[in-house]
Amino acid sequence: MRPSYTCTVQPTTEPISVADLTAQCRTDNDSELLLLQGYISTAREYIEGQTARALMLSTWTRTSSRFVEQSDDCHGRISFIERTPVAAVSSIQYYDENDELQTLATTVYGVVTSAAPGFFYLKANQTWPTLYDRPDAVVVTFTAGASAVSAVPHTLRHAIKLLAAHFYAERQPVNVGNIINELPYGIPSMINSNRVGGWVA
Repeated sequence: MRPSYTCTVQPTTEPISVADLTAQCRTDNDSELLLLQGYISTAREYIEGQTARALMLSTWTRTSSRFVEQSDDCHGRISFIERTPVAAVSSIQYYDENDELQTLATTVYGVVTSAAPGFFYLKANQTWPTLYDRPDAVVVTFTAGASAVSAVPHTLRHAIKLLAAHFYAERQPVNVGNIINELPYGIPSMINSNRVGGWVA
């Protein structure tokens, strides 16, 4: 089973502003500002899930049944964190063979944040602890995302703007003949070109 990711602390800044979106939507209706803000957040969350990215600095948990998934590499020593860019890993917790929650010592593992995706790895002469058999046996808490809007890929900022404007204009999927077109204006191409490490949502 692939690890699951949960954003526990949302970013305090979005990749585009409400002013950017009101200009895109060509509206000056102040009563809809809260609605527009919600569309921006929804578009950002959707694109994060599709690309394995965290666009703005936020806190996440990665939950899995083992330290290293079968799709990871290097003889069971590294484990990918599929929210790019990883800023830091604050803790790795696990349920030991007695089903008691423990915190893995930082002497056991290291973290690489410069790669895309980032990963944690087993240090030399160390071994992973024995785990209790449960789907959430390993919980990694980490921060990821850009600290400045300028660091977010321009194509993804534009995709958020277009997708949020689409939400505002249509309020529902667009029915073209018998085909439901949920992502117009080349948005899928913008998303696909920014997927990290072959990520398939």
